[in-house]
Amino acid sequence: MSKLPLNHSCMCATERAKCLMSNCNPSATTGSATGTQENAAARLFRRFGWPAVAIAGLADGLNPCAFATIVFLTSILSAVFFALAAFLLAYALAQS
Repeated sequence: MSKLPLNHSCMCATERAKCLMSNCNPSATTGSATGTQENAAARLFRRFGWPAVAIAGLADGLNPCAFATIVFLTSILSAVFFALAAFLLAYALAQS
């Protein structure tokens, strides 16, 4: 048996479920979600503009694993370059 009166059938499924779980007054949960009924996270999300989203995207794009890989590959390439340069210098000196 439903705890909701028949005149509150216009409530959405989420509002009906909240009402059934909390034994609240159905007339208090009807209507739009404004004021104290609105979720604090939803209010905070609505305050974000496109600059905040762009900055968050740039901060998220700074991947420490990618930086570590770049440093590792650069060090390997520089070690190979210096070894090759030393080998060519030694070869050039040996030929003279």
